[in-house]
Amino acid sequence: MDVLIRPAMPYDAAALYALALATPELQTSASFAFMERDELATAIRNSNGVMLCAEAKEELVGFIYATTYDLDMPLAKH
Repeated sequence: MDVLIRPAMPYDAAALYALALATPELQTSASFAFMERDELATAIRNSNGVMLCAEAKEELVGFIYATTYDLDMPLAKH
């Protein structure tokens, strides 16, 4: 199966959110299944980070997100 890795786009938000909710390993705490829907949409547009998605047969099958700027837990400056 061919898999395309590409940047996530704003129109991917709903499908990525559904995928994340269906992935127990992404549960962020005992009370939250994943980040909030609007937080995911913001992450896709975050110029301080990168979100890539994996697409197979025109269906999103995975994603990865990395950022150096986290409002909840900012990196200490040394």
